[in-house]
Amino acid sequence: MPAMSEPDLDALETLLETTAAPHGGMSLEMLDGYLSALVVGPTLVSPGQYMEAIWGDGPPPGDADEAQRRMALVVALWNHIAWRVAQPVPDEAPDDGDPNAHDPLMPLVQFPEVELQDPPASESLPEALVGFPAGAEWAQGFFAGVALADTAWDAWIEDDEALAEDVAMLSRLGLYSEDHARDVGVDADEVPAFEERLEMIGTIPEILAYCNDRRRSDSGRRGADVTLH
Repeated sequence: MPAMSEPDLDALETLLETTAAPHGGMSLEMLDGYLSALVVGPTLVSPGQYMEAIWGDGPPPGDADEAQRRMALVVALWNHIAWRVAQPVPDEAPDDGDPNAHDPLMPLVQFPEVELQDPPASESLPEALVGFPAGAEWAQGFFAGVALADTAWDAWIEDDEALAEDVAMLSRLGLYSEDHARDVGVDADEVPAFEERLEMIGTIPEILAYCNDRRRSDSGRRGADVTLH
């Protein structure tokens, strides 16, 4: 299955920004995290279980064509994620010098637009990035997806120390601010700085690829059990 095209990604982002996010639904970043958990997770979750949360309390589709378009764009993102997690994880992410550019193998994390200077005026972060909670919406979406199959995920995590550490790291990534951390009963020191957030985001492809491999392995074992019986 091919990667999702830029026009389709733009169309989905616009649709979510206008009909979902303002009504308690999801942004593109959050949806990418949400569907990622469903694609690589330990058990299948039906569209009837996960579709409603995407759109929140937004207006329903105006007609059958609009409903079909919404579904087609969500399915396209699902297939894009399935394609993405099946690709070999490179040793290093490509660096083209443009923080606004997107690597198709990376999660759809959003950043503020920043003006680049050549040469840079200093080594300090642009003001727009200082304190910016990069990756928090993606992680929040991911855990919303995990919650739909929490018993199966808990079993995975309890059985796998490395995965437990990865999930704990993603939980920190999901903290928006020190106030948010206190609201959820977490020490404010757990909120990662922007540079640490970038490091965390950089590990997501490997984490998802690992989960996807485990899902396929578990599915294979279940299939073998059915065949034997």
